[in-house]
Amino acid sequence: ELAPTGDLYGGDDWLEDAERLWAWDWGMNAAFFATGGSTQGIFTLLNLFCRPGDAVLIDRVSHRSIHNACALFDLHPVWLERPWLENCAVTGAVSPASVEKALVEHPEITAVVVTSPTYYGILSDLDEIARICAKHGAKLLVDGAHGAHLPLVLDGEKNCLLGRNPYAACDGVTISAHKTLAAPGQTAVIFANGVRIDALRAASSLTSTTSPSFVMLAALDKLRPWLWESRGEWQRVAQRCAELRA
Repeated sequence: ELAPTGDLYGGDDWLEDAERLWAWDWGMNAAFFATGGSTQGIFTLLNLFCRPGDAVLIDRVSHRSIHNACALFDLHPVWLERPWLENCAVTGAVSPASVEKALVEHPEITAVVVTSPTYYGILSDLDEIARICAKHGAKLLVDGAHGAHLPLVLDGEKNCLLGRNPYAACDGVTISAHKTLAAPGQTAVIFANGVRIDALRAASSLTSTTSPSFVMLAALDKLRPWLWESRGEWQRVAQRCAELRA
């Protein structure tokens, strides 16, 4: 980390400016660049919003990083089941009613962790789940590793940009820039609402490298304007997919 390039954990430099622009575009309070993929994002969010011994409602369709985070931070999982879609042979969306039922039965739950989209592209109603979580005093944290492209392809009444950020109502979300966007492997962005960037920075520093790749960080900075430039192509891809399904 050098003065001309900045320090990911220092702040008040070009890196923080770049992160602030990502947060602005996505309509979130804070954004933080990660070079450890969405695994680093999951660790950061659970470390930030939970305390040792907390009960956490965890989507059964979840990445192993969430299970590892429970072990690392002494969190107690309460499992959230999903319906089975017989015609597709995959699990369906998380039911908001099942989230509310779990929160009523387990009032000690402090956070809800949902994967949206799943590896098969199944999206859950995060707006409604967020409303239920807020009603019961729980934080909604989302593994959006495969959903970094979603604000580029939403249309109709939800269209603005970068469309409407489908994660806007969540307390925290991590997206993998390297899965559905044009970024190198391991790059990710962690977003949060209701906190400042220095809180994200501190929570991430516990489980991430002190020598992040500045090539990856620069790529994330370069990626943001690329999203604006490429959004029309994403819309065309979405249209082609719709035509194929039809």
